[in-house]
Amino acid sequence: MQTLTLSAEQQQILDMFLAGESVAIHARAGSGKTATIVACLMAEKTRGIALAFMNKAVEEIASRLGPSTVHTVSTLNSAGLDILKEHWAKNRVKMNLQDKKLYLLIDKMKPGLDYATKKYIVDAANVCRAGMVDPDDFNHLDEVAARFWLMLNTEQILLLSEVMKTSARMALNEGVIDFEDMIWVPAYMKMYPSETFEVVAIDEAQDLTTAKRELALMFLRPGGRVIVAGDRCQAIQGWSGAERQSFDAIVGAFKCKEVTLSVSRRFGPNIAKIVKPIVPDIVGGGKGLDRIMTMQRIGTEFLPGKTAIIARYNSTLIELAMNYYKRRIPCKLKKDSVVDEIVRSLWAIKKPNSFRYENFDKYVDIWLNEKKVWAATVGGLPDWVDKMEQHADLLKKMKATSDAVNVKELEAEIDFLCKSETGPILITAHSSKGMEFDNVYLLSPQTFDPTSRTYPNQSEIDEAYNLVYVAYTRAKDNLVLVEDGELR
Repeated sequence: MQTLTLSAEQQQILDMFLAGESVAIHARAGSGKTATIVACLMAEKTRGIALAFMNKAVEEIASRLGPSTVHTVSTLNSAGLDILKEHWAKNRVKMNLQDKKLYLLIDKMKPGLDYATKKYIVDAANVCRAGMVDPDDFNHLDEVAARFWLMLNTEQILLLSEVMKTSARMALNEGVIDFEDMIWVPAYMKMYPSETFEVVAIDEAQDLTTAKRELALMFLRPGGRVIVAGDRCQAIQGWSGAERQSFDAIVGAFKCKEVTLSVSRRFGPNIAKIVKPIVPDIVGGGKGLDRIMTMQRIGTEFLPGKTAIIARYNSTLIELAMNYYKRRIPCKLKKDSVVDEIVRSLWAIKKPNSFRYENFDKYVDIWLNEKKVWAATVGGLPDWVDKMEQHADLLKKMKATSDAVNVKELEAEIDFLCKSETGPILITAHSSKGMEFDNVYLLSPQTFDPTSRTYPNQSEIDEAYNLVYVAYTRAKDNLVLVEDGELR
């Protein structure tokens, strides 16, 4: 257990908590919210629970509390899974985790559907589960799916409803779950845990889905208190189903006393000055070098220390990683769902029996045209088509850059990059949330400019500015603005 030295702001929060209040911590980037949560839990005499949806946040809280702590620290997925395990133990059901559960369900319900349509239904199911939508409320299913540019016809809405209901029954009765079920099923079915707590601490509350928020609060005893921590200006997960007002919903429900941690211990005044137009109250109090530099193009040599190369788009990073691989420059590509989708696309393109690797680009064009034809049947989907066009362009560049002689070797190169443990980490701004580095090379800063594109509503405009704030505040010592994301 670590000894904590608290700032005046942190001490104010602790004093409120010790006085019996629920507290809301508005924590600017690097301002010590984790230390504040830990200080409150260490001062609590009864058992509490700290919940977060990111492993990194949970690991940091647990590390600071130490192995002898009486408190429980858990990801929300693990907490939900524990509830399900209690149910299964009573009914002698064994867990069967199936990542592709919904795809398999759709195959049984509607044999012969193409992969793109199945993914469309699965994406809709995921945002509807995150939003706690009743599967029997067809209008609400349609409304929530459309909010994420998933335009469903009547037949698809009926299929979506059946998929969600059958998925819930399979989870309860057969133990067959995917990762989303760990949150959605206990929250939707109101399966309360056997142990509740006097204090529930919720980290990164600005990016909770409705299901995550409701699950977290199921662990609170009647009359208990909450410690809710987050930063409204770092809310960047709306695209994945996060409830845009999740932080305020908890604050309002528990009449939390609110305090802002405005002084960042990560970076100094120079970096703070860049983001002040977005977050006026932020103060740079870090003791690092706090240097901001510019360069025309990214190179092959980096400043000493833990280093990240951050970009807005995965396509920029994958292309750069392939170039580094060809030049034998060590780097680590942060794997996420987009990288997985690129790999799946490789094999989808290879399906034709007449496929020849030397004609790779031609088959990429055929694959892209098939995607466009399908999109036209469900309303056009301009954003999705644009994403597929980016994938097609990237696939061609990967093939041109690589020394691979077949699809299997090309996939192996991508896999190697994702598993490398040396060199800078290549990561999108979205994935860098909650992380910090000695040095950050920010590729093509102009791509983060919210004024460079049109957004359909104010929430997405706000989220675009929040992403700028997140991207520029990951560095402790050196923030290097790279005008052109291509390798020199």
